[in-house]
Amino acid sequence: MQPHFVAMRLAGLTALFVASVSLLAAERSLTTHQAGALAVLLAAGMLAGHVAWMRAGPGGRPSAEARLSALLGAALLAPGLVLLFWQRAGIDATVLLLVAVSNQGASRALFALAAAAVAFYAAGRHPRWLLLAPLALVGGVQFAISSGRSDVSLGGGSWTRFVVFLAAIALLAGAGRAAGGAVERNLLIAATALAPFMFEAIPGRGASVSAGLIGAGMIAGLVLVLRGRITIGTGLGLLVLALVVASSLAGYGRSKTPAILFGLAGAVLLALTYVRRGADQASA
Repeated sequence: MQPHFVAMRLAGLTALFVASVSLLAAERSLTTHQAGALAVLLAAGMLAGHVAWMRAGPGGRPSAEARLSALLGAALLAPGLVLLFWQRAGIDATVLLLVAVSNQGASRALFALAAAAVAFYAAGRHPRWLLLAPLALVGGVQFAISSGRSDVSLGGGSWTRFVVFLAAIALLAGAGRAAGGAVERNLLIAATALAPFMFEAIPGRGASVSAGLIGAGMIAGLVLVLRGRITIGTGLGLLVLALVVASSLAGYGRSKTPAILFGLAGAVLLALTYVRRGADQASA
C-alpha cells in the first residue's frame, strides 16, 4: 500500500499548490506587498512540510514528498519575495523582459531568497538549495551594482559585473570540488548557469575580437573545470555559453573566419588527445 500513500501525498501537495495560486489570483483587493506576504506565508507552509519530510526520512536520496514540496514551495517563495519587496520603478530601474524593475527592490528580494535557501539547506540538507542560493545571491549583487541608476537591461556591459561573475564562478567551482558528491554537482550547475551571464557582461561584446577571445577562453576554462563532471545541468550551461558566444560572433556579418578558427581549434584538440593516447599505450 505504500506507493498508493505516496501518490496520495503527492496529489495532495499539488492540490494545495493549485489552491494557493488560485487564492492569490482571486484576492484582487490585496496590495502588491500584501499579496507578496500571503504568497510567502503559503510557501512557508509548503516548505515546513519539506523540512519535516527531510528530517523524518532516511539518509541519502530525499523522498518524493520532500522534493515536490521543496519545488512547489520555492515556486511560491520566489515571486512572493519579489512582490513583498516590490518598489515602483523610477530612475533606479532595470528593464527585464520588457518590464521595468526597481534595482533596490529586486536586490533585496534576491538577497532574502538566498538567505532563505541557505536556511532551508541547513534545516533539511537538501542539496538543491545550494543551487538556488548562489544564483539568487549573485543576482542580488548584480541588481545592487545598478542601484541608483537606470539600465537598459540586466547584465549590460560592465567590467565590475564581469569580475563579480568571475569571482562567483571560481568560488563555486572551488567549493564544489572540495565538498564532492551532491553538493559539488549543484554548485557546479550554479557555476555553469552563471557563465552565459558573465559573457553578456563584457562591454562592447558585439562584433568584438577581444570579446570573442574572452568567450573562447571561458569555454575552455569551463570545460577544464567540468572535466569528469558533465551532467545534464552542467552540460546545458556549457551549451548556452557556447550559443551566446556564437551569437556574439555572428556580429562579424557573413565572415566565416570565426567558424574556421573554432573548427580548427576543435580538430587540433581532438587530434592531440588521440596522439597522446596512442603514445601512452605504446609506452605501456
